[in-house]
Amino acid sequence: MRTHDVGRMSASELQRARRELAASLALSRPDSPIVGPTVAHMAAIDAELAARASNEACHWPACKMTRPNGQVYCDEGRNCNG
Repeated sequence: MRTHDVGRMSASELQRARRELAASLALSRPDSPIVGPTVAHMAAIDAELAARASNEACHWPACKMTRPNGQVYCDEGRNCNG
């Protein structure tokens, strides 16, 4: 299964994508094959937003926002590792 890479999206991009996915899901039939991937992508967005909310605000270049791959990103998607 493909992972949903949302770590490089800005907070506003994440919120907009989630709203669009929610609208799409609301218009989908419950037995539609698109429901599973849509729910998975929304879960990835929710997890990303929750991770950002639990970390300190980004103080470039001393950013504290880490991703599962060990890389550190600030809210603007900049790589804070170097």
